[in-house]
Amino acid sequence: MATLLFDYCVNLSKKIQGVSTSALQEFDASLLTCKREENGELLFALYADNKELSIWLPIKLRKLLTIHSNELKREQEGVRGEKTKSGLNIQTFPPGSNVHPIFETGCPELGRFGESIKVDIKSREDFDGILFALTKMFPDLEVRNTMDQKFKKNISEIVQQLRARKNVILCGAPGTGKTFSVAPAAVQLVDPSMDIEDRVGVIRKYRELVEKGRILFTTFHPSMDYEDFVEGFKPFRDGSFTIVDGIFKSICRRALREQNLLNDLRGSLATARNIVKVVLSGEEKEISSGKVVELNLYGNDPSQGLAKTNKKRETIFSSQISKGDVILSASGATSVNGIGIVISDSLTTDKTKFSVKWCYAGRPISVDDLCNKTEFNQGPSFEILPDFNREVLADRLDVPFLLVIDEINRGNVSKTFGELITLLEPDKRQFELSEVSVTLPYSKESFTVPSNLYILATMNTADRSIGSMDYALRRRFSFYRLVPYPVPSADFEKQLFQQVSAFFVEGVNEDLNTLRRSKYLSEDFKPEDVWVGQSYFFKEAGRNNISERFKFEIKPILEEYINDGVLKEDARGLLKAIEEHVEIQCSPQSR
Repeated sequence: MATLLFDYCVNLSKKIQGVSTSALQEFDASLLTCKREENGELLFALYADNKELSIWLPIKLRKLLTIHSNELKREQEGVRGEKTKSGLNIQTFPPGSNVHPIFETGCPELGRFGESIKVDIKSREDFDGILFALTKMFPDLEVRNTMDQKFKKNISEIVQQLRARKNVILCGAPGTGKTFSVAPAAVQLVDPSMDIEDRVGVIRKYRELVEKGRILFTTFHPSMDYEDFVEGFKPFRDGSFTIVDGIFKSICRRALREQNLLNDLRGSLATARNIVKVVLSGEEKEISSGKVVELNLYGNDPSQGLAKTNKKRETIFSSQISKGDVILSASGATSVNGIGIVISDSLTTDKTKFSVKWCYAGRPISVDDLCNKTEFNQGPSFEILPDFNREVLADRLDVPFLLVIDEINRGNVSKTFGELITLLEPDKRQFELSEVSVTLPYSKESFTVPSNLYILATMNTADRSIGSMDYALRRRFSFYRLVPYPVPSADFEKQLFQQVSAFFVEGVNEDLNTLRRSKYLSEDFKPEDVWVGQSYFFKEAGRNNISERFKFEIKPILEEYINDGVLKEDARGLLKAIEEHVEIQCSPQSR
């Protein structure tokens, strides 16, 4: 049976910045050890405190560790850390020398290591690197993927709905993870290769997409109107007025620009005489959509240009390339990160310089199945691909834009969208079969919604202070309901979650069809519309989590529910009992 590298070890990899001990808290003194089950041999020890994270191993494994971390370096361009041959900061400790005191009491097995090595972990890349090395050294070592599987399933289904329906509303009670789900869903929509388990990486990518204008975030409120959302007259200080594009029109313009570039590219793919792969270097690597660049086969020096093979091949290539040909910028052996069109014949008499307009620039697109081989030639910097599957590549071209609307039901949605409600339907978008355009009332422009624009909104089902959305808008959105559930994590207060859930359901499960209404819940409400969500029950570093979260966040919601008639009056007794239990649990005597 495989030796298990504890779930907490994987969870901890997401908490390396400002190291948190919460992932290891069930272990004495924050020490995690991994042993072979058949003979009890200690393979390594993981130590974490508020300042550092490190892995300790027997000295006999140093050579293997160096070899395998070097493998990683070759495969993934190295792991970050202090400069050593392996890319990791590896320190050697003789027996009894400079060993952290925790190992003397918390892990006496470490003493049997004899001379030991300590590997400091400074980043997520370091952590991934050491896991890579350990799994190479111990083939029977199992590294379990422990991300909340329910959450992963939710994100996958949300993205599927977005691609199919274009418009999705995440609905649910407070704390069910609606806003939390926006970033991973948005990133997965734009870049399906992104690992959503890396929350830090997801947020970094999300912010990058916001800065590039690919994602636009707004919050609806009762004062939001058509002039803010689509277009309207706005005053200047001198008293004059001008028509200003609103949030929706602005992102539609950006999405439409990319969509037109892709349509031009699709046309060129169908008619181009040549499909050409190039390997860019230097400033040429800075690819952006719409940018026009000059590709020089030679550069300033014949040895520095795109053409780096024999003269005969250079002549053949330069004589064949012409206006309308499609250029692929290789980002590896099997993918491209930029696609452009040659928009002018050779700019020089010897046909060595061509003007190219990039129509696609974004996440790498895999093309390993589009050639008559599995990989590009890695030798030459250019390569004509005579048997390239153009039709399939055209189908893979997509530059999604996403409008995120938080609290969509808090605005007057009909008033805000106006006549554009019809244009939201997938088949009414630009270039679709039933395309519809309208004339905007202020600018008098003809306006359509591009097919590469997606809308992801959130709706708090417990908020009854704002009128419900009308059926005209509901018909144009897919509704994805998020329901509270116990999260399998050491950071989750499962007992308190179950206690609070008793206000809404009898027994906690994820199947809406089998939920039984609690006797404390008013018959006017569905449990899934008001049931306090799981996000309120996660521990946070530096806080007395149970008492503070209950007293200042959970209890006020429950009291408000009772006052508003969501919960029946006899729920006060259960609320008092839970509060007393939390106080006892957090008292000094109980610690």
